[in-house]
Amino acid sequence: MKMGKQVISPERAKLWLATNASNRSVRKPVVGAYARAMLAGKWMEDVGEPITFDEDGNLTNGQHRLLACVMANCEFVSWVKSDVPLAAVKFMDRGIRRTFTDDLKMAGVVRASTVASIVTRIASLERSGDKAWADTSKGGLSLNNIERHARRDADVAGFDRAAQFGKQFNDRTRGLLPGGLAGSLHYLFERADEEGPEDAFAFFEALATGEGLAADSPILLLREQLYQRQGKARMLARDMAGLTAKAFDAWRRGAPMRRLVFRAGGAKPEPFPSVGLPHNNREESA
Repeated sequence: MKMGKQVISPERAKLWLATNASNRSVRKPVVGAYARAMLAGKWMEDVGEPITFDEDGNLTNGQHRLLACVMANCEFVSWVKSDVPLAAVKFMDRGIRRTFTDDLKMAGVVRASTVASIVTRIASLERSGDKAWADTSKGGLSLNNIERHARRDADVAGFDRAAQFGKQFNDRTRGLLPGGLAGSLHYLFERADEEGPEDAFAFFEALATGEGLAADSPILLLREQLYQRQGKARMLARDMAGLTAKAFDAWRRGAPMRRLVFRAGGAKPEPFPSVGLPHNNREESA
């Protein structure tokens, strides 16, 4: 296998798309979101998995990014992996994830504090489910325990990308969501299922810009509610996470909403949305 970072032009994107061996249907809203990000110069080159070709030269991953490049008629930068054995492609399609690195510092993680926050949150979700959103502390977990709990879900690079995304989202929206929380949710949404990475990017892009949202869009309702809370009493992390996950779930299902509410407490608290939460998913399948 060969892997490297490349500048991809619209012309090259067209050539690569001609080798598309994927039967996955094109999701036009995702292509549009990618294209707008590229045109605005906001495309993050480390978003998602590398653009991948099998050993026969067929495109097996990255068609939405390449279509967006053609639509936007501008270059973008991405990691590209070629000569991937067909057997390895099958394993990747099944969601087999890379091993979590034991030592964050030796792995060269730059955003160590934000990465630690995200790793802590994910590990706590594995251990105690949605209660993890109530507190950002480690809850007595050592870093080794955190790594052990989170090991099967990602690697250091994945957490580092989530931390980078969280900081950039927080900066560009002027604090709409805390960086660690945005990074954690993006990380979870990406891993919800096969379409997770593309949906997570499109969802947060629409949440950041507010462009093209209908009046009954769950994303618009979330955006308005989060902005209205700014400057007022601080919204709890669990409330922000619950509202965001609920909006993400409704948006993916194409369900219009007139009102977005998440009831975390009281006599009849609302169950936390299970999108991307392995702990809750295990309970539902039990």
